[in-house]
Amino acid sequence: MRICKLKLRDALVVCALAGTVVLAGCADAALMRADNIARVQAGMNREDVVAIMGPPQRQETFGDTDFLIYSNDGTSTTALLNFTPIAIVDGRVTGMGQSLYDAVRQAHSGRALMR
Repeated sequence: MRICKLKLRDALVVCALAGTVVLAGCADAALMRADNIARVQAGMNREDVVAIMGPPQRQETFGDTDFLIYSNDGTSTTALLNFTPIAIVDGRVTGMGQSLYDAVRQAHSGRALMR
């Protein structure tokens, strides 16, 4: 039986390289997500948003406002903590961002519909 013995220095180099690759992948996904969000404009329809951003990680409805919710890092499957909400009313983008989401959510507290 042969046992692989790495020197501590070699093991650290391998770990550092692996970590760099993982972090670079996350940074690329986050940068791509930010670039795509910048392309979303008020007045676009829902289909335009999904064509740019892909399917949202989740959707919430408060009154007449649907929110398409996207993770900021591009890797979260739930987008619960770090996310960008895009507001849709009557099929069109009316705005985006956490402050809009919080205001609409507070105005309709207790009446949210999550999908």
